[in-house]
Amino acid sequence: MIIRLAVTLLSLLFLDAKAQLFEMTSSRNQDLTTKSMRNENVFFTIDTNKMSLKTGDKTYYYEAVGSNFSNGILTLQVLDLKDETVMVKFSSSAKVLDYYLSSYGIRYFLDKVEKPKTEEELAADTIKKELTEEELAARDTMVYESAEVMPQYPGGKQAMLEFLAKNVRFPAQAKKLDVKGFVLVNVTIEKDGSIKHIKVRKDIGGGCGEEAVRVIRLMPAWAPGEDKGETVRVSVPISVSFMQK
Repeated sequence: MIIRLAVTLLSLLFLDAKAQLFEMTSSRNQDLTTKSMRNENVFFTIDTNKMSLKTGDKTYYYEAVGSNFSNGILTLQVLDLKDETVMVKFSSSAKVLDYYLSSYGIRYFLDKVEKPKTEEELAADTIKKELTEEELAARDTMVYESAEVMPQYPGGKQAMLEFLAKNVRFPAQAKKLDVKGFVLVNVTIEKDGSIKHIKVRKDIGGGCGEEAVRVIRLMPAWAPGEDKGETVRVSVPISVSFMQK
């Protein structure tokens, strides 16, 4: 039984010349003479030179000999534990393996066939994953100058102008110096709509820049920006008016 399942693994190996390792399971087989069925669970692995097979609490190890592939059927010769020659015919499309020892034959039905990745492939995947994580991290901290959907103050631009007009306090120094004009401020609207990284780009003096920053910090959260279906950080300019009446 064990040797027959081992042959199954070997047959798959030779179907792919680049194969390094296969893992397979088989839960049922059929006596080709009596047609009787039997249920049996087996787990096994194989590489280009050897294989291991575990059934119950026992593990067995085998080595493969000659093989031939023709018309979609793989024919293998292996030696059982008694050094007797076993003939195996395997069809990948039918997912069955026929095992013959003298006049005795049995067919194994393959439930699961996997090709685990080699150490080199796993290492390559790790590097790729790390690069992807770095790219995601970089994208997560990226601040867009523009986006498909720009951030918006609750209620729109007019609501923002009304908020500024209501909350701006004209600095005493600006009044004394008769300062008039607009302070231009850049802010970053975060993914949650909060306002961060407030920076005065154009100041008119007299404490107006500081006052513009103070008022902007009082603003409620915005509707965040979106780009390609994802929420993103966006840099937004805000103009704060300081026009004495």
